[in-house]
Amino acid sequence: MEDSGCIAGGYKVGSRTIDHSLVYVTTKDQPKDRRQPWTVVYKTNLKTGKTESLTPSGSGGVIPGKGWNGEIEDLQTDIYMMNVEKPPLERKRVIKNGGWPTWGSDAVYFFIERLGNFGVCFDTTLAMHGDDIQRNFHKLHSPHPDVGLFRVSGVFPTFSKDGSKLAFVDNEFKAVWVADSQGLRIVYETKGPDNIFSPVWNQDPQKDVLYVCMGPSFNAGKTLEICAIPNVSSGARQRRKLTKGFNNAFPSSSPDGMKLVFRSTRDGGDKKYKNLYIMEDAEVGEYGNGKVTRLTNGPWTDTHCQWSPTGDWIVFSSTRDKPKDAPETDNGLDPGYFAVFLVKANDPSVVVRVIKGGDDLAGHVNILSSVQMERALL
Repeated sequence: MEDSGCIAGGYKVGSRTIDHSLVYVTTKDQPKDRRQPWTVVYKTNLKTGKTESLTPSGSGGVIPGKGWNGEIEDLQTDIYMMNVEKPPLERKRVIKNGGWPTWGSDAVYFFIERLGNFGVCFDTTLAMHGDDIQRNFHKLHSPHPDVGLFRVSGVFPTFSKDGSKLAFVDNEFKAVWVADSQGLRIVYETKGPDNIFSPVWNQDPQKDVLYVCMGPSFNAGKTLEICAIPNVSSGARQRRKLTKGFNNAFPSSSPDGMKLVFRSTRDGGDKKYKNLYIMEDAEVGEYGNGKVTRLTNGPWTDTHCQWSPTGDWIVFSSTRDKPKDAPETDNGLDPGYFAVFLVKANDPSVVVRVIKGGDDLAGHVNILSSVQMERALL
């Protein structure tokens, strides 16, 4: 595995010209111990092809003795600077507990530093003169006065159609947050055993409705409900359940906000096949006089559906083209083999395959933009 390549060199030292080199991270050196880092920074001269290591083998690309046990954690990485012509003698730590450095110019680079629970972008002016490293920190501001640059801890980000609101779920899957002109705040949270995930806005911004899935994740045999959070901006923190039983997920509203398409295991039998359905009334769902219409029908998984902005098409991922000799599961999970399809919203007999996945476990293609898929047909 080679990654994070960048070009270095092309400058003069006295009368000598330093050739261009490709500097990159690689796993070409095998680790000495199991579950220890084996990424090393290498340099390849683009003229001669000469390749050499810039960091000690087995150091994980950082410093000897600082390893990783393979678990997901805050690695607290540091940023170092070195002279690529004299590694590793002129390597110096310039930032403690920072990451993702990138050059802005010969004397300035940008990076992310953790401050409390947030990651903030900084730029730093550097001069390497012995042990004297001059630094000039300041928060990176957007050139547009109404746009700020920030990072928050969360998953499943989704923007409202008019771009005025951002919603996401916290890392514990227990609260829904919204960022808008009023600030950053929780608009719904649960204290029970259910998780919250996959929020999505109603396509009509005037309705101010956010849809979420509530229940256990990644278990088709368990009940998963679709709920609406109405009047999000008011901060009422209310929810309205729209489905009755089964495993339902990934709702998406029609452009006028009146209907919802979603995937469900209803009618899926013992093997929990998933197909697409339409709530004819997004306000009441399956309750009261609400009606649900089946859109797709087959022994497969149709999922990750999105209604196109023009309302003509619904894009979704499906295993309907899975090879006949493919395994039923992979370690108890869906083995993949997804491809991306479009179905006419008003004529389910019209189905178009847009992108085909590979015929192996690696061929997992899904969650693409409905806008991009609709344009692909034009």
